[in-house]
Amino acid sequence: MSVNRISVVAICSLLNLSACATSPQPFEILNSGPQTSLRANSSQAAVITNDAEFSELFERISANKLPRPDAPKLDFSKNIVIYVSRDPKPSAGYGLRVRSVTCSGGVMSVALKEIDPQGIAGQAQVITQPYVVLSTARCPKLAQVEISGADLASPRPIPVAPARQ
Repeated sequence: MSVNRISVVAICSLLNLSACATSPQPFEILNSGPQTSLRANSSQAAVITNDAEFSELFERISANKLPRPDAPKLDFSKNIVIYVSRDPKPSAGYGLRVRSVTCSGGVMSVALKEIDPQGIAGQAQVITQPYVVLSTARCPKLAQVEISGADLASPRPIPVAPARQ
């Protein structure tokens, strides 16, 4: 264990700060692809916290798929859904992957990796807008989700409503 890691652990232990602890969150990719049906001129991000919002989102992102898939059933008292799309891109080959989801205090951090084509040879020249929809358990006392990557200049904080019991 490095000296810096020991120092951080010791300071957090001495001060009894639960916010110092960052815990990885398991997540599930519910839907992703090279082309979202929610067209926009820039990257988008949304945190979904109830069935009605999720049904509407899933129907809209699945509008260009035949047959349309049914939305998965989720327990929103325990889970949230996060939707992120990139800026429109000039060709195929772009994508979006989830690197990690972590919790620290009441903040959930979602780190994304942008996938870019390696050169334009062999890439279809079409406008694409890659997206990802993921589900994860709520962090204790979750108040905000911060999303980084996906053509965002800086992490984008999104407030989160408390879970309905």
